[in-house]
Amino acid sequence: FLSRTEAFHHVITRYPRAWHNFSEILATLVLGYVLALETNLYFMIVVTLGLLTHLAQIFTPFACPSHAWCNFAAYAFGFAHLGVGARRWVAGAAEPGRSLHTCVVLAVGCFAVTWHFCSLLNAGEVQCRIWGW
Repeated sequence: FLSRTEAFHHVITRYPRAWHNFSEILATLVLGYVLALETNLYFMIVVTLGLLTHLAQIFTPFACPSHAWCNFAAYAFGFAHLGVGARRWVAGAAEPGRSLHTCVVLAVGCFAVTWHFCSLLNAGEVQCRIWGW
């Protein structure tokens, strides 16, 4: 049997195009959901930039992991998601109907920070063990 990390590594290395399409479409759908329910104009701008970046990676040859500036921006925007989500959670702004949105904002933040941190490490040829690359 393979561990989850080994299985994930196997999928992304053996089927890179399928992984790319799946991950970009999933990111676009999740960010679209966050944007649709977002009420803060400044955070909407952050989410829109992420959404446009993922759409660009679906429809053009642009690849964020190939650019340090893009990975760093996505890493920083992940912290913005964590900050907004945590503030809403602590302030009790996760009222009925918005609690799922707050959880998704936090999940996006966790994923963006860890994924793009690994991409930045890999660009410097440092092994990242978080996602098993």
